[in-house]
Amino acid sequence: MGTRGRYKKQVFQGNNKFWLNGRWITGPDYWNGILLLITILVASALYFPAAFIWLIQERPAAGIPLLVISLLLVIASMTTLILAYSSDPGIIPRGEEVEDRDEDVYMENRTIQVNGVSLKMKYCETCKIWRPPRASHCSICNNCVEKFDHHCPYLSNCVGRRNYRLYFSFVSISATMCVVVIGTSLLSIIWKAVVYQLDDGLDAGQATLASFNNSGAWSLIPVMLLAILAGAFTGFLTFFHLHLMYINNSTSEKFKGTYTQAGENPYARKGCSNIAYSLFSKKPPSKIKADYTGPTWSWPEECEVTENGRVLHSHTTPETEKSVP
Repeated sequence: MGTRGRYKKQVFQGNNKFWLNGRWITGPDYWNGILLLITILVASALYFPAAFIWLIQERPAAGIPLLVISLLLVIASMTTLILAYSSDPGIIPRGEEVEDRDEDVYMENRTIQVNGVSLKMKYCETCKIWRPPRASHCSICNNCVEKFDHHCPYLSNCVGRRNYRLYFSFVSISATMCVVVIGTSLLSIIWKAVVYQLDDGLDAGQATLASFNNSGAWSLIPVMLLAILAGAFTGFLTFFHLHLMYINNSTSEKFKGTYTQAGENPYARKGCSNIAYSLFSKKPPSKIKADYTGPTWSWPEECEVTENGRVLHSHTTPETEKSVP
């Protein structure tokens, strides 16, 4: 629901950019994502010929499977990058200005209880909404985003409720791809050196130098250096976000110490069940699509929300009937 169609760019007030006649949406720093995609393409153009031409000719039993694995990982990495780069992260449509409002009411944070834990709801002066739990305003895109994690400068987009799994898929696949690139490059260089050593009677140093000079393996050096740096970074992000999903937290909440201040994390789903939910649950519809007619925003799943004894949301409340103040 709501995953196809065009975004309502004509009435959009944030800093995001629209592409393909409103079918794609990116952050204002869209060039970063394009540069990242170009970097992957250039590295792949250096990697595949230097690593695989000799392997496939001389050692096809190893070269062909490694080629297939590498191609699948590169395709998967670029696909998830493009999808995360161009999708709505969970932008909350802006509200209307309230005339003759009581400024004291809107300046103070509202206190709600989420599964019995008191949390603050802030009024966003830019978006003209009471910001729901787990949402935050991105200063770069100038929007409030549901279950905001962070704004990723490399993806040129926010990471939120709707594209978190795409972001995690991209970083985890990229980390795996870097490991394969490093391993395959080393295997190709070492295997060539062993062949020169056995066939031509060269010592280890001469054989290694011959493997570089006679097969274009020099181009693998910058590729391996890039893969080491990128692999360390994306590997860290992979395990960091696995930890966040395990404890049902977000990057924004973690660094702000949200639940340290509140006393405890009120969201009950944790551990492996929350990892599975985060990665495989149904993606909610985009609330800024032209054909969307549902509520402006949704309460976080799996929680009961009350305010001064009034139930705003419960586990059994249908999506279209959720109380949105």
